[in-house]
Amino acid sequence: MPQIMRSNCPIYYESRGNGLPLVFIPGPSFSHRLFEPQIEYFRHYYRVIVMELRGNGQSGKLSVPGKEIIEEQCRDIYALLNHLGITNAVFIGFSGGGFVVQKFAHLYPGKVRAIVATDSHHWSITQNRSVRFFQSLAALLHFIPDDMETRTTRIVYSQWLMAYKILKRERRQKRPTETIKQEYALHRLNYREIAPFLQIPVLLVASEGNAYLVKEAQEMRRLLPRSKVEIINDSLDPSHLCQPLRFNAIVQDFLEYHGYHLLFEK
Repeated sequence: MPQIMRSNCPIYYESRGNGLPLVFIPGPSFSHRLFEPQIEYFRHYYRVIVMELRGNGQSGKLSVPGKEIIEEQCRDIYALLNHLGITNAVFIGFSGGGFVVQKFAHLYPGKVRAIVATDSHHWSITQNRSVRFFQSLAALLHFIPDDMETRTTRIVYSQWLMAYKILKRERRQKRPTETIKQEYALHRLNYREIAPFLQIPVLLVASEGNAYLVKEAQEMRRLLPRSKVEIINDSLDPSHLCQPLRFNAIVQDFLEYHGYHLLFEK
């Protein structure tokens, strides 16, 4: 099992393909397999790195104080890049993973060429305290019994079979307590302080079916110096699972626009 050790904590990762490194970071409670459609597509043209942040998947436990969780996860990413001999990379993060990679870019600007943040939201963007309150209540949903959660997922994602199958599998290996710790650590970030310093291209992807995510992406665009928003129609989050072909095409166009072309032409 490929892993590195940091502070007695194993960090799981996989590396496939050759060329420009694309590093995929899932959000809290998810494993690298959340990006299966993207791994299968991009590995033919780029070097795809997928890792599981500490506290998730096959990586070790969160063994640091809550206020240090995100910074420690960023140090894990830095250590992995050094282990693999990667000078810098393009980062693709889902949900909270989208903010972890932006924090990483803030801490280690030379390590990040560009960022794709998909279906990401953070209460400090709109500074809406009621949103923060309901996000805090939502943490309790992580303790819903698996059977009940699976039935709900099947109903919500009935028209997106791939998304349903992957989410169903992911929720079987959830780690509720560590997920909540990470979510509260993310809430501590002041995104408005980080965003203006990110002088790199940022692509913000949001699901058309979630108006809140669309609003958040549009507000993030106003805060980030070099960003654009893409809305994926006929989707919920994760949009990259509901509409994988569309998502992959959007990311590919973004990469090529900024000069990161395919290793091999199709």
